[in-house]
Amino acid sequence: MKYLFSLLLLTATNFSVQQIFAQNASESFLNCIASIDGIDSKLITVEQLANAKLLQVDSAGIEITSFKVSIYSKNASPVIMANNVNDIITAEMKKAFTFCKSGSKIYIEYIRCVDPNKISHTLSPIAIKIK
Repeated sequence: MKYLFSLLLLTATNFSVQQIFAQNASESFLNCIASIDGIDSKLITVEQLANAKLLQVDSAGIEITSFKVSIYSKNASPVIMANNVNDIITAEMKKAFTFCKSGSKIYIEYIRCVDPNKISHTLSPIAIKIK
């Protein structure tokens, strides 16, 4: 009985969180996609990453305010960097991209942005696997 009550409480809590999120996000905004210099993450190369300038959103009026980059390479410690100011790919990030080898995985996540109404949102992460 104790476990059944816990399960019901957990289910109700998860449902409430999903409802709150749905109420705080506009439907059209959820369709926004972030990219690096507008390049498809499945097609981007190490050279393009090393020369990248901006993290972009495909919708007008959306301003990226911060994001985090995580790089995972075989036989190496993860590299984690953040830009907590704007949408610019930093020199430190570009340098780290140049060390990526085939099989490395790059995640750009916790992409925070502000819509034209100054409401803060988080976009879906970008996943890149170097070929």
